[in-house]
Amino acid sequence: MKLLTPVVLLLVSLNAAAQWLPPLDPARQAERDAVYGPYNPGPLTPGNSPYHPGHGRRPMPPPRPPVRPLPPPPPQYGHGAYGPQYTVRWDDRGVNRLPKLVSESTTIFVGGRLVNEVLVRAIDNRIEIESAVAYLTNGQVVDLRNITGTLREGREIRSLVDAYYSLRVDRIDIRASSPNLIGSRGQMQLVLGLAE
Repeated sequence: MKLLTPVVLLLVSLNAAAQWLPPLDPARQAERDAVYGPYNPGPLTPGNSPYHPGHGRRPMPPPRPPVRPLPPPPPQYGHGAYGPQYTVRWDDRGVNRLPKLVSESTTIFVGGRLVNEVLVRAIDNRIEIESAVAYLTNGQVVDLRNITGTLREGREIRSLVDAYYSLRVDRIDIRASSPNLIGSRGQMQLVLGLAE
């Protein structure tokens, strides 16, 4: 370190002295450029120093394209840490006996509770679900397509109301029938997975 400091001081002083020397005449400058090439100031030349404003600065980078604004967040139907992974408890909404061969609409009133999942179970005999629709408290309608189909006795279908949020459901309408000609009428049990 002690040896490096005198070397740096010597270089800086030589650069400063070179500035005070009178410029070469043009004929001699041309001869020098022919032998050594054109003069290219180095990084320590005071005219190219970063300490002199306006000299030797890097060019400004090109302007960046404008940043697109983020899309608005999705609507929040619930509040807090709710969602399909936060099903707290199951609420049994009872058993409904379905008519044979003719489909009938059954309405289950939920009363504005935060619902994550709907589970439908077939009891006593086979049932066929044509459609299932959830009506939310804000007026939106959610079609529960995963619940439709035929269920044999003892089987169940479980479906999320929404993939990301817990929804406040006012009522659920299920259109179903018991397609059995022989035997007892099928019964449908509905269970709700609640987030509160």
